[in-house]
Amino acid sequence: MLNWLGLRSRLVLLVLAALLPVLGLLAWSAAKNQQTVLTLAQAGLQSEALLAAAHQQRLVERAAQLLGDVASGPSIKDTRNRLCVQYLKNLQMQDLAYSSLGVADLNGAVSCHAANPEGALPVGDQTFFALALAQRAFSVGDHVVSPSSSRPGMAFGMPVYNAEGTLNGVAFATLDVLKFAETLAAEKILEGAQLRVMDRKGVVLASHPLAAIAGSQERDPVVLGAARLWQPGIAQATDGSGVEQVYAYAPVGGTSGGLFVAISVPRDVLIATPRTLLLTDLIALLGMAALGMACAWAMGRRLVVNPANAILKEANEIARGNFLARVDLGRSSQNEIGQLALAFNRMAASLQAQRQELDAALRQADAERAMLDLILNSMSEGVIAIDTQDHFLLFNQTVRKLFPAPGENTLFSEWRQLTRLTASDGTRLPSNSPLLQALAGASIDNCDLIFSPPHAPDRTLQINARPLLSTSGLQLGALAVFVDVTDVRAAESFAAAQEKVLVLIAGGAPVRASMQAILRLIESSAPDSLCSLLISHGGELGQAIAPSLPPEFVQATNGLKIAEGVGACGTAAFRRESVIVEDVRRDPLMQDFRELLLAHGLLACWSTPVVATDGEVLATFAMYRRMPGRPQPADQLLIGAVTRLAALALERARAEEALVGSGARFRELAANIEDVFYNIDVRQGRVRYVSPGYEKIWGRSCESLYAEPGSQIYAVLAEDLPV
Repeated sequence: MLNWLGLRSRLVLLVLAALLPVLGLLAWSAAKNQQTVLTLAQAGLQSEALLAAAHQQRLVERAAQLLGDVASGPSIKDTRNRLCVQYLKNLQMQDLAYSSLGVADLNGAVSCHAANPEGALPVGDQTFFALALAQRAFSVGDHVVSPSSSRPGMAFGMPVYNAEGTLNGVAFATLDVLKFAETLAAEKILEGAQLRVMDRKGVVLASHPLAAIAGSQERDPVVLGAARLWQPGIAQATDGSGVEQVYAYAPVGGTSGGLFVAISVPRDVLIATPRTLLLTDLIALLGMAALGMACAWAMGRRLVVNPANAILKEANEIARGNFLARVDLGRSSQNEIGQLALAFNRMAASLQAQRQELDAALRQADAERAMLDLILNSMSEGVIAIDTQDHFLLFNQTVRKLFPAPGENTLFSEWRQLTRLTASDGTRLPSNSPLLQALAGASIDNCDLIFSPPHAPDRTLQINARPLLSTSGLQLGALAVFVDVTDVRAAESFAAAQEKVLVLIAGGAPVRASMQAILRLIESSAPDSLCSLLISHGGELGQAIAPSLPPEFVQATNGLKIAEGVGACGTAAFRRESVIVEDVRRDPLMQDFRELLLAHGLLACWSTPVVATDGEVLATFAMYRRMPGRPQPADQLLIGAVTRLAALALERARAEEALVGSGARFRELAANIEDVFYNIDVRQGRVRYVSPGYEKIWGRSCESLYAEPGSQIYAVLAEDLPV
C-alpha cells in the first residue's frame, strides 16, 4: 500500500507513528488531573473484572467438562443400569469441590445420585434443569443449597442422551461456593477494591476481600443494573450507602447470563494514591508505546522514543523548576531529534539565565522593600497612605504608636471614625480631612490638628498631605505625613509666656507681680502642680507668693526659719541645694508640716533655692503634687527656668534698691561740698548733673544751666574769654 511513497515519506510516517504514543504521554503528563487518574483506574478495574471473569469461566468449563463426562457415561445413558451411583461417587471423590452430583429424568425426579439416590429431592423446578431441557446444552443455574450436604453452591446442568440419541434426562452438579471464593481470593486487585461474583438473580456467591456473606443479595443498585444487562463495562456512581464508587464488571463467558463478576472501589481511595496510580499507568503507557513502536519499526524505539523520552524527562524537570536539566545529546546531535534536543538545551539555558535574572531582581526588590520598610518604620514622622478605593497602603510604626492599627480589611473611612482629631482651635474636624483633601487632588501644608487619645494627654500633630500620582499623572491615592509637635508648641507657648515675664521684669514691675507671673507660667506648663515662692530676709523665708494654694496654707508657711530640718523649703535654703520629698507621709523632714500638707491633699514637695550670682540665697521655689513622686526631666526643666527668672527679678529688685540708696548718699555729699562738679552728655550737649556749688561760685541757678547748656559762659569776664 505504501510502495508509491518514497523513503522520506515512510520515515516521516514512521516518526509520526513513533511519536504518537509519546505525544499522548506528553499530553497525559501535562494534564495531570484527577479525571486521568480515575480513567486509568477504571481501565485497571475493567482488566481485573475481565480477568476474574476468565478465572470463573475456568470453573464453569471444568463443571461443563465434568457433566459432559457424566452424560457420556454408559451407566448414565441407560437409566436401568444401577452402576451409575458408584460411577458418580467415584467422580465426586476425584473433586470434592462438588457438593452434589446426580442425574434427573425428564420429569425432574433424581434417578441417580452420588450421595443418596432415594432421598434426593426432585430438581424439576430449578433453573439449570429447565435451561438444559430448553437449550439442549450445558446450562448454568442459580445459587442453591445442596440437600445432601447442606452446603451452598452453584448448580449446573447437562442434557443426557441414550444410545439412540434420545433425550432421557439431565445430569447436574453443584459446585461449592468455597471454590468461587478460593478463585476470587487468588485475584490481585487494587487496595480498597471489592470483587464479587453473583448469579443471574444477584445472589452473591463469593466476594474478595470477604465482605458479603455467600447467598446474600447484592444491594448495590449499580451492580444489579449491570448484571441484568450482562454486558462488560465501567461506571462511576454513588452506591446505596451514599459513597461514590468506580465500577467495572464483566459477564462470565459460557454461562449465558448465569454468572457475573463486578469490582468496585471508592473514588476517594483512588484519589488518595494518585502518584502510585500515575506511576503504574506511566509504566504501562510506556510499555504500550514501546510495543507500538517496536511493531512499527524495531529501530523506532532507539531512534525516536528514547530521545523523546529523554527530552520529556528534562522538560518535566524544568516544569518542576529544575532549570539545570539538560538532554544528553550523545552521538545523535546531527539528526532531527538531536537538533531538537540541542534546541531544547538552548531553551533551558535561556530559561535558566532568565530565572537567575528574575531571582536576582526579586531579591533586590525584596531587599529594597525591606530597606524601605525599615526606613519608613524608623522615621520619627508618621506616614499614612491610602488608595482611591479607601484602602490602606501604608501605616508605619510611628502612626501605630499613636493611633489604633487598622484591621486587614478596614477602610480608611471606618478607621477615621475611631480617631479623635480636632482642629487646632478645638473645633470639630470637618469631613474633608487633610488626607481626604489630598485624595481630592489638593496639597495641605503644615496643618495643626489636636489628637485626643484615651487616657492620655492631647497631642498636637502637624500634618502635610499630598496626592499620590503615577508617572503618567494618574492619581493612585493620597499620602499624609505628620510630626508630633506637642513639645514644640508647648516650648513655643512657654517661651512666649517667659518673654512676657521678662518684659515685666525689665519694665521694673513690682517683685510680687513678677513672681506671680512666673508661678502662673509654671502652673500652666505643669497643670498638676501647685507652686509657691518664699523670699529670704533676715534668716527667714517670708512674703509667700502662691497664686493657686489656699490662703491659710500660704499664711502657715510665712516666716519659716532657714535651718536644717525645717521642712523642704527651710532645708533647701540652708543646704543651698534642691530637696526632694517624694512622700510627705513618710519623709521626716515634713514631720512638723505633715498635718498641714495632708489637710490640703498635698503628698509631694520639691523645693529649690533661688541663688544670686554672688551665692546669696534670695528665695526658695516649691512645687507641690497631690500624688507621691519625684520630678521628671520636664519638671526639672521648669524648676530650672523658674529659678533663673526669679533670681533675675530678685537681683534686679535688689540692684534697684541699692541704686536708690547710693543716689541719696551722693546727693547728700554733693550738697555739703563747695566745689563744682558736673556730668555732660557730649553727643547731645545736654547737662546731666551739676552740683549745688555752681550756684555759689557762678551766681547762677542750676536750673538755668539745665535749661541752657553752656550758659555758664555768661559769667566769665570778657578778658578771660578765649580769643
